[in-house]
Order: sequence, then C-alpha cells, then structure tokens
Amino acid sequence: MPETAITTGTKFADLPAEKRVEILERRLARARAALHEAETALEGRMRELDTANRELTMREADLAAKLDLESNKLLSAQKSGGFATIYADHGSVYQSSLQLNDILGLSRAIKLTPDIVVGCIHPLDRKRILADAQRFFAVLPAYIDHRFEHRIVKPDGVIRWLRWSLQKNTDESGAFRSVFGSVHDITDSRANQRAVRALQLRAERRVKELALITAKLERSQTQTQQALDARTQFLSYMAHQFRTPLNTFSGMVDLLSIDGQSPEDEERIMFAQRAAERLESLITEVIAEADGETNTPSLFPVRANLTALIEQTADYWNRSSEDSDDGGMLSVTARNTLPAAVSVDAARLREAIDSCVGYGLSSAGDVHLLAEWNDALCMTMEAARLAPDLDTAGPENLLSSDPQLRRARVIIEAMGGSLNANQGAQATLQLMIPMPLDHSALAHADQFLRNSQGDEPALLIAEDTESNRHVLVGLCKRLGCKVQTAVNGAEAVAAASEQKFDVILMDVQMPVMSGEEAVRHIRSGGSDNAATPVIGVTAHSLQAERARLLASGMSTCLAKPIQPAELRAALMTAMQARSDSGAMDNLFDLRRFREAFGALPDQFHEKFLGAIRDDLTTYGAALDQAIQTGDDGGADRQAHALKGIAGNIGAIALTEAIADYREAQPAQRAAASARLTEKIAATLEACGDLYKAMIEKG
Repeated sequence: MPETAITTGTKFADLPAEKRVEILERRLARARAALHEAETALEGRMRELDTANRELTMREADLAAKLDLESNKLLSAQKSGGFATIYADHGSVYQSSLQLNDILGLSRAIKLTPDIVVGCIHPLDRKRILADAQRFFAVLPAYIDHRFEHRIVKPDGVIRWLRWSLQKNTDESGAFRSVFGSVHDITDSRANQRAVRALQLRAERRVKELALITAKLERSQTQTQQALDARTQFLSYMAHQFRTPLNTFSGMVDLLSIDGQSPEDEERIMFAQRAAERLESLITEVIAEADGETNTPSLFPVRANLTALIEQTADYWNRSSEDSDDGGMLSVTARNTLPAAVSVDAARLREAIDSCVGYGLSSAGDVHLLAEWNDALCMTMEAARLAPDLDTAGPENLLSSDPQLRRARVIIEAMGGSLNANQGAQATLQLMIPMPLDHSALAHADQFLRNSQGDEPALLIAEDTESNRHVLVGLCKRLGCKVQTAVNGAEAVAAASEQKFDVILMDVQMPVMSGEEAVRHIRSGGSDNAATPVIGVTAHSLQAERARLLASGMSTCLAKPIQPAELRAALMTAMQARSDSGAMDNLFDLRRFREAFGALPDQFHEKFLGAIRDDLTTYGAALDQAIQTGDDGGADRQAHALKGIAGNIGAIALTEAIADYREAQPAQRAAASARLTEKIAATLEACGDLYKAMIEKG
C-alpha cells in the first residue's frame, strides 16, 4: 500500500493526479530494478550452466579417450597373452572379444556363435567338452571359476590347445543369469610343461645316477679310509719293528759310553753311537715321508765340545767312505778356534751335519767342510755334485726336494739357524747354527734328579721287551732314580695301586694290557697315582699316534730310541709339575683357554693340545739349560717365546712368572727362575686335565 495512503488513510483514487503519477512512477522504478536483478541473476546462472556443460563435454571426451585406451590395452593384452574374453546374459547372444577369432584361426569379420566354436573343437575332444558344458550349467556351483581344456583344429589344420576359465552367476532361486570368462591358447605352455616334465624326469634319473655314484664314492671312501688305516697300522708296526731293536742298540751304546772305557773302545762306541743316530734319522725321515708329515724335532740341549764333535764327524765319514763304492772323502778345516763347551742338542747337530755330508758323498767326489765360530757355528760345505744339482733344480727347490738336505734344514731351523745353497764361482752350502756357550763347571747330564722332597725319584717302568727295559732302567739309575719294573700293562696297574711313584714310564704296545688301557685304569682307579705324570714310551713317531696317546691320559710321549738328554728333560719336567699344587683357575684364564680351542675346528683340538705340550716342554727345557749355563740372553729369548705360548692359552700364572723373571734384579734372578720353572711344569701338567674338563667334555 502506498505510504501516503497508509499514513493518511486516504484512498488512492482520492489523491490528486500528480500524486498518483508520482506513486506509480516509483512503483515502476522498483519493478524495473527487480526485473534487472532477475535478468542479471538469470544471465549469471546461464553462464554457469554453459561452463558446466562444456566441462561435462570435455570430461565425457576424456573418459571416452581413456576408455578407448584401456580397451586397446585390454585387446593388446589379450593378443599378447593369447587369450580372449566371453560374456552372455540369459537369453541373449554370446559376446566375445575379437581375439577369440584369432585364437580359433577365423576371420574377425565372422560373428562367432556356439555352433561355430563347437565346430572348431577337435573331434576326439568334442563329446567330452559338450558333456562338460551341460554339467557346467546344470550341476557345477556358481561364482567359482571352472577350467576346461581341449584341442581345436584351425582351418589350416594346425592343432592347438585351449583352456576355458568360466564362471556362472545365478539369481536367488538358483536360475542361470549370466556367464563370463576367458579363453587361453595354452599350446606353448603345455609344450613347456612337457619339456619341464621331461627335464624333471631326466633330473630324477640323474639324481638316481648321482645317488649310485655317491654310494660308490662312499664305498670307495670307506675302502680308502680302510687302506689309510691299514697304512697307518703298517707304518706303526714297521716303526715299532725298526725302533724297538734300535732303541736297545742305541741305549746299550749310551750306557757303555757312560762307563769308563779304553780309548780304542771309546772310539768304537763313538762310531756305534753315530751309526745309531744316522739310522734313527733315516727311519724318521722314511716314516715321515710315507705319512706325509714334516717331523719337527724336539731339542734337548746338553754340554758339548764343538771341536771334538767336528773331528768325530770327519773320522766317522772317512771310516765309512773306506767301505763305500763312491770312495769320496771328507776334509774339515777350522778357520778359528771352536768353543770347547757349548749348550746344544749334540745328537740333532750331528744329524744335521751328517745329512749335509751324506748328501755330498752320495756320488763320486770329495766334500770339504770349513767351520768357524762367529757367535754361532758357521759352516761352509763344498761338494762336487752341488754345482750341477743347483744348475738343474735351483737353490730353494734343491733344499726342499732332496730328502737329506730337507731333513738338515728342518733340524737347523728348529735350532734357530739357517741352511742356504749359493750359486757362484764356487757352489756351496752355508750352515749357521746359533748356540750359547756353556760356562757351567758340571755337565748338565751328570747331575742327579731329585723330587720335590729332595729325595731320589721313584719311577715305575712298564716295558715288555727285556732289552729295552734293561736300557731304561740303566739310564734312569744313572740319573739317580729308584726304579720298579712291570712287564705289561696289568702289572703296571697293580704296582700303581700299591706304591706311590713320582713318574711312570709306560710302553704303549705290551701284552695282556696295552699302555693306553693301563693309563686309563690308573687315571680312573682313585689310587695315589691317579694324577701321577705318565710318560708314554712308543716306537710311533706319527702325529696321529701322539694325539691319541695324549688323549688317553698320558702326560707326554717319548719316541724310541730315547736319548739320555731327552729322558732327563721329560722326567725333570714331570716332577716339577707334581710339585706345584695350585688350582687350575689360578693357573689359567679359563675363558681365554676355552676361546683358544674354540677358534679351531673340533678335529684340530687334540693336535693343538699336543703342540702346546711340545712347545712348553721344548722351550721349558731350553730355558732351564740356559739358566743353568748362565746364558742370560738365551734365557731371555726362551722366556719371550714361552710368554707368547702362555698368552695364547690364557696361562696367567706362567705369564706372571715370566714377567717376574724378566724384571728381576740380578740378586733375585735365582728365586724368580725357580718359580718360573715350577710354573712351566705346573702349566704343562694342568693343561691336559683342563682340556678334558672344558674342551673334550664340552
């Protein structure tokens, strides 16, 4: 209602004409404004609809392009994969991708029908496939893939294999609604499967053949092992047969050499000793060569006269050459005065020199040996055969291939020296063997042994061969020991149960009861001798034999023929071990001991234990000799070597004793050396028991 009319209550018709015109004009203006707003809004909405329509058109085109792309990808995948797709609703025509035409070998212009497809099936498969089709629609469950395979015959006569993977859908009542799936050409995959199966069959036949070959190899391995065992037994037997009489001969000669003899008899005994040593060296080399091992000698230094030793070497070889067909002679020249007393393993030194001289005299021609002292024994050997041998083989190959030179090199290097062959205007062998001077007033071998109480040591000697028993008894009595004997292992066990002994010397091969079995009885018997050191006396020099004997409970082993110095060192070491009553955990770092063995394969544990015992025995004896002869430098070197061994196995007590000895003042050296010697012996004795407790028993 117009404002004027509202405020005045006057009717529009009663208003003046001018007023009515004014009111109508305002109404018209408002109507036009409203119309303009409506037109503007409609125009904006139309623009929005146009923009939306254009966007929908673009999206439709994009989706169509993507659909075409995906369709092309699907068709390409079907073509590459050799498969096609099919689909059909109930009551409608079957639809399939054009790839099915390609699979069947038909033109893509042909509209496929079930009859056309059935007509392509191989006659031999058609009846079966039609029956499967009826079963698929009538019986087989829905919503599960079902596979059917058959052959087709393409128009060009080529036969291919197809696999249908079909799934049917049904409504709530179970009535058929649709079917869809894929068709694959599996001809190549079937061929591959047949090829794989053929390979599998061949592989299975090959496996059977390999099983037969493996069985043959296992039988051959067993036969080989049996042959190796037989060889080892033969070597052990032959070693026993050689070494047992040689031990008697060598021992008897040693006993005769100790007693006073006329000069003529002393010379004869010297030749017999030299021959026995030479024979032992040859036997050792033959057995080691047959066993494929390098026989590293143990060293037992004694007081020796170098001048006399060299002169005896010349006499021995010249006397021997008189009966030789070669007729070569040995001449020896001393460039300067050789020491009258040195500390050296005289038997090993003679063996090394004899091996070199024996090589030189093994063919026609003389040998000249030039000896001199230059803080070590230095020898130069000239031989007629040396130059041509060096031209043929070369220095290194000659030293490693010739049995005599190889043995000499092993001994000399074990003594800390060197053996070299030189090619020049004059071909020569150069020997350098370091050895300390012996300043002691009394020869070490002439001192009597004493146990920890200062009494004569009580020894039990178990040896079945009377001559060997006589030799061992004589040598031990010469060392100041009281001796009781047994002729077999059973007697040794009985004696050990009745009397306390400081050391037991046990032969290995004895009647009634072997040495190994006797040691096991003594160790487990609970008598006073259960922990008594047992030294195995064996004719076997093979490492496998030594490892087995140590594992049986023996403390160490001596190989026949036994040298007096070697016997003395073994007895002294064994008794020193008994005098130390410290517990194992005070002697060893148990963790380090276990780690030392744990770093090695199980099959090397016993060999490692044997090597530890051998090293402790060898360096311990050398240290004792150096201390007694006043050779401080030599003692320090041996102590340094022992420190490395002790560190490897966690022998903390021995390591501390070595440190105390090396740091001791001159006035304290005697007490420190005594403690060190005790710790060496205690460590040697305890390492076997600790091995059994921690390593062997896990």
